[in-house]
Amino acid sequence: MENNSVMDDLKKINNLWESKKKDNKIALEKLTEFMSEIKINAMGNEFIGKLPDGKTELIMFEDIDKMPLDEWIKKYFPIIFGFDKEIIENMNFKVKLELFKAYMEEYKHILSEKSFLD
Repeated sequence: MENNSVMDDLKKINNLWESKKKDNKIALEKLTEFMSEIKINAMGNEFIGKLPDGKTELIMFEDIDKMPLDEWIKKYFPIIFGFDKEIIENMNFKVKLELFKAYMEEYKHILSEKSFLD
């Protein structure tokens, strides 16, 4: 009989844990959504970009050294800015370069504000 009580308590703890995991996931999604936006000023205009998820972010920055900049822009600007590939292909390279530099500067700025991790 005591064994059933322990099993019931373990089931209750497990159910509570599952509920908390769901709550944590929802909270993380909200935080990620809020934190994933980045404001970029380029050539007198403000753009809203997105910081990609962690896995894409890692691959994205590894690819900087592996591919020509124009190819990198074609691959990642749709993720960062939501631009259609056709728009990117028709952009002047100077505009692409300015957006790229502004994005990287803002990204570095965000990384430098990591004091909350210290």
